[in-house]
Amino acid sequence: MRAKNILVAVALTMVLATAVPGDVSAEPLRISSRAIRHVTSSHEINLVYPATGVMRIDALIERWAGTLEDGFRQDLRNAEDDEVRGTQRWSSVLSYEVKQNDGEVLSLVFAHYTYSGGAHPNTTFRTFHFLLPDGYEAEIAELFSVAGIRRISKSSIEQLTASLAQQDGLGDTNWIRRGAGPNPANFARFVLTKEWLTVMFDAYQVAPYAAGPQEVRIPMGELRGLLRADPRAPAASFDCLAARSRVEKAVCASGALARLDRRLSELYLERLAWAEAAGQVSLLRQEQRAWLTRRDATCSGSGSSTTDCLLRLYQDRLRDLGPEGGP
Repeated sequence: MRAKNILVAVALTMVLATAVPGDVSAEPLRISSRAIRHVTSSHEINLVYPATGVMRIDALIERWAGTLEDGFRQDLRNAEDDEVRGTQRWSSVLSYEVKQNDGEVLSLVFAHYTYSGGAHPNTTFRTFHFLLPDGYEAEIAELFSVAGIRRISKSSIEQLTASLAQQDGLGDTNWIRRGAGPNPANFARFVLTKEWLTVMFDAYQVAPYAAGPQEVRIPMGELRGLLRADPRAPAASFDCLAARSRVEKAVCASGALARLDRRLSELYLERLAWAEAAGQVSLLRQEQRAWLTRRDATCSGSGSSTTDCLLRLYQDRLRDLGPEGGP
């Protein structure tokens, strides 16, 4: 078992190291904190986030924190005055924890506490997994193969079913399978180290609010052989090694297109999970098949503009399916 764990740790180190062009600095980043603060008698904004000195990382996090502030202020503007003047101050509070900072990977976990009226406050989580030194944000579907996502789903469902079954009335099997099914979006909040993959599930994702947020830990030994060789290589919703058509090859040649393809697949799988309860699965599948046929027919013969054609069609389809969920 010890030898197996060592092999897995070495494999993960190689994946992270080979994904970085040039030499990898072994020096951890020097991290300081920044904050957006505004406090009145009726509400509080206190968003604390890190500054790393890496422009790509800092710009992304600062932009994200700004969207949290904008969203909260919009909620304030939309609310009636008597709602905001309730007995409990409206709040938007962001904190963070550095999980890994070793010169190869910067891993961050954010907790966002909000209260905007209603029966109770809510806390959601957001994680970032940056590859250094350039600060590339690697998503879980870029770190793990399609088969890896399926394995993560299987392990998560097993752990959640076992743990929630011990909480009377909180272990809804359908809820767990919907929130931890093999959709990469279900595992967007994660921390990856050489020993463990930890996945966090917000309240409501796999169980009622009363159950609170959930967490599963999967030893990397269970995921052996399921890491992608290069997290920076385009990762579509399908296996790019099996790409055959001109359209599939074009998707797999572009990081931007591959991410759009994944976004569309994730949103489609989410809609499919909810359509099952509404009896609309057949219609949704027909619509998606029709769109794929139109995509291939429209863009396969578009010459040098294949990428532009696909970008436009993917963006249109994403709008048709509706906004993505999550933080």
